[in-house]
Amino acid sequence: MSVRQVILLVLSFVACAAASDTIKPLFETRSIPEYNRWLLQHRDEYPWFRFVRTEYDFLTDSVAIPPRNIHRDSSLLLSGELGGLQVQFRDLPTSPLSELGGLQVGFRDFIEDGDHCVVYRRNGRSVTSTVYDRHGRKLFETSGYIQHRFDLWFRDTAARDSVLGQQPWPRHSQTAESTQVLNAEGEVVGVLPWLSIQGASSSGDTLIAAVSQSGTVVFDRRAGIRWRDSMFGAAARVAAISPDGRRVAVVTRDSVGLHDLVTGRNKTLGIRPGTVTRFRTSNVVWSDDSRHFAVYRADWNVLDTSLLWTFTRDGIGAAQPRRLKANCDGKLFWMGDTVVLIESPCFSDLRWTSDKCPPAGPCRVTTETVRGVLQIWMVEGDFGWEDVWYRQGRRFASVDRSRGYAAVFEVPVH
Repeated sequence: MSVRQVILLVLSFVACAAASDTIKPLFETRSIPEYNRWLLQHRDEYPWFRFVRTEYDFLTDSVAIPPRNIHRDSSLLLSGELGGLQVQFRDLPTSPLSELGGLQVGFRDFIEDGDHCVVYRRNGRSVTSTVYDRHGRKLFETSGYIQHRFDLWFRDTAARDSVLGQQPWPRHSQTAESTQVLNAEGEVVGVLPWLSIQGASSSGDTLIAAVSQSGTVVFDRRAGIRWRDSMFGAAARVAAISPDGRRVAVVTRDSVGLHDLVTGRNKTLGIRPGTVTRFRTSNVVWSDDSRHFAVYRADWNVLDTSLLWTFTRDGIGAAQPRRLKANCDGKLFWMGDTVVLIESPCFSDLRWTSDKCPPAGPCRVTTETVRGVLQIWMVEGDFGWEDVWYRQGRRFASVDRSRGYAAVFEVPVH
């Protein structure tokens, strides 16, 4: 091999190493229909990403007709009927009166998760939820607000604000007495103490862990309680169950509790509490192999209080706690033995106060291996704190249906 060939080979290795060490932008748009068209073209590559439909997709000349089948047309702005029921609105969502299939109601709203569409109707103090699949077929209709997770439906009962109509979407209410669990046919299969379903986690198709007013609850798909937390009383917390269904990590302001569902043993780990503020975000996520978990906390209105911990499944610190130079809302993911923290949006100073939502802006991606190797990237864009994030391998998609912004990029983690 000549000297020139050797030099070219070395340069190519350096170029590959440099390329593999940077964030790779794949797609960006400020149009949800454009994002849907892109995903339609790449749906075989990204089965974990989801199509998005917004309220504006349903509105055409003051007539709202939800799409019947999201795959019928690449524009995704389809006309037709939803399960044989044409949904028509004569007024805006905030107007006091709308019309739904000939029924006069005081409120309406759509919620969809890519696989289901729910039409909420309220007439006075009565709320009705009608569920359709993504093809527009009606699945069932039931009273009250319901929400979908883990292929189950959940409904809070006896919540005072569930009938006041101050918000056009299901809310977790601390005034609720219990949470009903419904199956795919809308039948109640069990009743649990009030649960925060949006922050819940599952171990595949077996167990679900969620926080309640009195502590963490682990239950099965028939709403049978397998474990109820008694370690921290009613302290504020987040919780996650390991993918193998054996351990539950419960995080409070100054502690991490580990419970082994097999042996029944508890272990408490101390963590630094940080600064007491009105707004705090905290997350806990298990690795896919259930060998590690990560904890993230940020106090929004005090600089340099973001902290990242990684632990083994037995509660041993896998790396030194990291204090990060920003205060942002963080999403945690695991990719092999590397934890990925996406802070969205992320600024180096306090550009908002505790009484305001942070503006859209760049996000920061931090990766740390269980051996403590840290890498940080800033990703330019209009990322917001309400964005929905999806992961497919090393690729991440961020979608904000309210602002119409979507971005996809690849993180250089092997």
